Parts: sequence; structure tokens; C-alpha cells
Amino acid sequence: MRPRKKYSKPEPKPVGRLVRQKDSLSLQRLGKNQFMFVAPRAAEERVDDIDEVQQMIAGEEFDIARDELLYLVADCSGFIEAHNLLAELALEENDLKLARGHFGFGFEQGLEVLTERFNGELPAHEGYNAHFFAAGRGLARCLIALGDRRTGQDVLERLSRWDPRERDTCDLLAELAEKEKRSSSLLPILDATVEMDDEEDEDDVEIPERGRLTPDQ
Repeated sequence: MRPRKKYSKPEPKPVGRLVRQKDSLSLQRLGKNQFMFVAPRAAEERVDDIDEVQQMIAGEEFDIARDELLYLVADCSGFIEAHNLLAELALEENDLKLARGHFGFGFEQGLEVLTERFNGELPAHEGYNAHFFAAGRGLARCLIALGDRRTGQDVLERLSRWDPRERDTCDLLAELAEKEKRSSSLLPILDATVEMDDEEDEDDVEIPERGRLTPDQ
């Protein structure tokens, strides 16, 4: 009788195995249903450059810092940290639309990695998630300030689904809800004021004398 062949059990894949990308984000499993973004290789190689930019900003050398950041994002599109700094510089100059563009581009870099069916968690304090969440919150603030409250709230709600315990996002959503509640309570008062104004306008209307309406009469 031939001896039975022994089959060794295949070893499970280690949690967190991933292929690092040079200029775009990667997604790494942390365990169970939690994931984190991993910075592109090019971004990690430019940590010293970011430190230099921070020093430039501290020294109010904004133009030089901006040029350096634009160079960094041109070389590495997934460099969310650099996109966020560009957005902050735009806010310093009260350019909300430009800030929205930089925050939005950084946020989109993360969305491109997530599939439409992604229903996992992205703990905001893990890995590169912090920069992704900062981009999302910044984008939401800019959208709301520019009058697009619905889209801004949608961004915040998505962040909240990915990490329900992230305090800054929760605080922003609570602030929005409070403002909406105050606005709703003011609506009846505003409607009544408009009606009163209409009545006053009717009283003030001058009725032209008969025979003065048109030259033909």
C-alpha cells in the first residue's frame, strides 16, 4: 500500500500585504474591516522637502513655499499632505475657490483608491488617513462657505461613515445641524415679515387718475 501523500496547509496571507505605488496612494488592511491609506513612495522620499516648506511658511516665505509644493504635487499626484498645504496657503489669501480645488484634488486621490462598494472603516488616526480626512474636512468647509452646503454636508457624512468616532468631523456635522435647526425656526418669522411688507407695499401703491394710464385713452 502506497503511503498517503501529506499535503501541507497553505499559509494564510499576512494582513496588510500591499504593493506600494510610486506616485499614488495604496490601501492596506489593518485587520477585520479596517483599512488605512499608505503614502506613495515618492511622498515618503520627500519628507525633508515638506519640513523645508513648513519652515518657509513659518518664515512667511509664501511664494517660495507655494512653488516648492506645486513642484512636489506635479511629481507625485497622491501627495495629499502637499495638496493640503497648498489649500492652506490659498486660505491665507482668502481664495476659497483655489483652496477648494486643492483640498478637493487631495480628497479625490483617496476616493480613486476606494471602490464604489467599499464599506470598511478608515480610522482617521492611522497612517495616511489623517491627511485624507483633513482634505475632506477642508473641502467641506470651503464648499459650505461658497454656498454649496448640500455637497459639503455629503462629504462630511461620508467621512463620518468611514470613521464614526472622528471628533472633528462629528463636531462639524453637529454645527451644521444646529445652524439648520436655527434657520428652520426663523422661517415662520421671515414669512410673516414678507407678508407684512407685501401689505404695506399694496397700501403705498399710487393709483393713477382715470385718463392718465396711456396717451391713447
